[in-house]
Amino acid sequence: MTERRYVLVGLSPLTLGVAQALQQAEHQVVVLYAMPPTDDFLTRLPPGVEISHCRSMQAAFQQHLEGCDCLLVLDVEDHANLKLALLAHRENPQVAVVMRIFDPTLAEALQEGANIRRAYSLSSIAAPAFVAAILAEELLTALNLGGEL
Repeated sequence: MTERRYVLVGLSPLTLGVAQALQQAEHQVVVLYAMPPTDDFLTRLPPGVEISHCRSMQAAFQQHLEGCDCLLVLDVEDHANLKLALLAHRENPQVAVVMRIFDPTLAEALQEGANIRRAYSLSSIAAPAFVAAILAEELLTALNLGGEL
């Protein structure tokens, strides 16, 4: 397997799970952040993850996106993710962007208009699993993030 380089931005539980999965697959992982976390978030990242505190995300993207296989924008707020994804696209339009987003309409518009290659709506993924869990006698499917179901 060829090692790939992934840049993650946005400090969220999803960031921890994605960083861990990419590390286990032996890929290079860089986590960028502007605002220091209020808890021990950074210490929970897997060993070997490069952590970079950035005063300017524009400068950080200029430095870290060249040669990057994919940028993952994983903040918990759609608005923050939207701003970061568009800034990254402006700085390096060739880099693939995967974005955490809850608004499915906005996700579709971004894929078409902003050349963001992937935009996922977690609510549209999770909703069918919740309904299946309620209506069925057994859980049909679930997501495993950060070791938790």
